[in-house]
Amino acid sequence: MKLSKSRQAEKALKIEDLQKRFKFDLELGEIWNLRSGMRADVLHHFKGQSSSNTRYKQVQFWFVLPNEHEKSNIKIAAHRMIWAVVHGRWPADGMDIDHINSNTLDNRPCNLEEVTEIENIRRGRQR
Repeated sequence: MKLSKSRQAEKALKIEDLQKRFKFDLELGEIWNLRSGMRADVLHHFKGQSSSNTRYKQVQFWFVLPNEHEKSNIKIAAHRMIWAVVHGRWPADGMDIDHINSNTLDNRPCNLEEVTEIENIRRGRQR
């Protein structure tokens, strides 16, 4: 199974590199771009019906993926980035990050929990 660009980037990105590029306000669950000083975690909406429309905040940036020579425009879910910074690693393969209170815009670390994909789907259906 081929990994999405965001998952490829997660596997290649070091947590220390994220901390050099972004400021993480863990109390509020926000991510800021260190260069511009602007919020980096935003909702990305696209015209029309698109599988890219999401109810999760994402961070968009340029990154050279492994085995590629040109930069790609990558979007990584903000909650996964915050969880990774707090825990010092990306979520394990086959694991998702669940929003405990069901508010997908609340990315405070106390609201994020690593769960299996199946558990995440089960919780979503219960809500």
